[in-house]
Amino acid sequence: MLKKVVATICVLAMVATMLVGCASKENGETKDDVETDVTTDTPSTDTDADTEAEATVQPEVDPHTIAGKVTIAVPKGELAQITPVLEAFQTAYPDIELTIEPFEGSSGEWLTAQAANNSLPDVLWGDWNNFPYAVANGYVRPLDDLLAQDDETQYLPQSLLDPYVYGGKTYSVPDQIHAMMVAVNTDLLVELNLNKPSYDWTYDEFEGLLKDATTETTAGACELYSVDDVYSAQEDGFWSTAYNYSEQKFYYADKWVPAMNKLSALRAVPGLELRALKLTNIIDENNNDYVKKFGEAGKDDGAYGFKNGFALMKTSASWEANWMRMEVKPTWEYWPYPRTDANSELKIPIHVNNTYMMSTCKDVDAAYQVLKWVSFGKEGNLVKMDIYGKRSPEETIDGVAYFLWYFPVTRHPDVVAKFESNPYVTEGLKVIYANIENNFRCDLNKIIPGYDLIFNEEVNTMLNGVKYDGTQEAAAVATQVDEKVNAELANQLEVFNQKLTTLK
Repeated sequence: MLKKVVATICVLAMVATMLVGCASKENGETKDDVETDVTTDTPSTDTDADTEAEATVQPEVDPHTIAGKVTIAVPKGELAQITPVLEAFQTAYPDIELTIEPFEGSSGEWLTAQAANNSLPDVLWGDWNNFPYAVANGYVRPLDDLLAQDDETQYLPQSLLDPYVYGGKTYSVPDQIHAMMVAVNTDLLVELNLNKPSYDWTYDEFEGLLKDATTETTAGACELYSVDDVYSAQEDGFWSTAYNYSEQKFYYADKWVPAMNKLSALRAVPGLELRALKLTNIIDENNNDYVKKFGEAGKDDGAYGFKNGFALMKTSASWEANWMRMEVKPTWEYWPYPRTDANSELKIPIHVNNTYMMSTCKDVDAAYQVLKWVSFGKEGNLVKMDIYGKRSPEETIDGVAYFLWYFPVTRHPDVVAKFESNPYVTEGLKVIYANIENNFRCDLNKIIPGYDLIFNEEVNTMLNGVKYDGTQEAAAVATQVDEKVNAELANQLEVFNQKLTTLK
């Protein structure tokens, strides 16, 4: 029997909006003064082939016969989404007594409270908070010994695993990918007699289409928030924004300034971006160019133009898929972000939530089966995709729409085939998943130690003045941003590495 530890848990009553990886979750990051040594060490799988014990073939154990007691912590807002997946696990693994423990707020604060009471869970699923905090405080068990014995890890791209390797040890696994994408109004393409772009389009094609869709009654895009972030990390070795992960250093002056210039050039085209029109009169919002052109409807809703069909594009992400399918009136599809040019590859900007095991876990083998089921395991992903794919587009739980598809972290052939057979998965989504190994992280707040201390109010004010308010030029602040964030990053790395050393 699947147990839920809370006073009378009613799954439907606890449902909150599915915001995995989204900005509202990221705003809940803990303000921890630790940080992550983001190495790219591969877990060691070396064995001593000369020993007789290792030469002996051991009989395989059916994992479904493993017994034990496991508590899995789940963000309360995800409880309704993950419960049927865990119920299926309990059926497949009847000898594992599984307890779900929902929690609210940031994982770091909750884990600290649980540790103080000697009541840490065994597994935590779906974390979107600052993971280095949990590692540095000794809450997390390295997984290398377990992963090394698992044949299915060959289908888990190393690029998805690398962010969780600290000091040569693998402390976590990814559990679900959220890709940043471009939503395109295909009805408006037809209305304006514009050609549907290919899914391996280039930035020049993207820019040209935005301009062609800008008319007296339509706009190229309602908002283009992430263009600068994405194009600051197109070079190999970079994550967004402008972060060289092997050097552990930011390059805002070198990488973000030219990317921000791309975005500024688009916003300078009259009427191309609806948001830019709204900034033409920040003193009187009822007398800006947006209101003059389109009226007051939607003046306070950044997505209104896309929802109502007069904006061709919206930079978006997969965590927005649920509300968009319910609220966007025209027919639309997801495209990957375009390549920089015809000689470049598609690069997929991603946010990832992760799953890990606690250092206090007693029934490790049983806990590993739970962890694997909700993250990279073939069996769990097939079940999860089947649950999602059987939902109707209009289905809601307590008024909330839930996912019909998702991007798995595994490239197991059976999972790939299942993903592609999902009736809600479009060609654009297939292209994105096919290129998922060629990714870069855009959620540095989850994997860089002390991120919110690095990007403090002073730094964010400078960046926002460029990105959102139009009150500053990128080149005027970038060098200062580099100096401030790299100095504080060095401090946070030193603190984290010192704490990590004490764990060995």
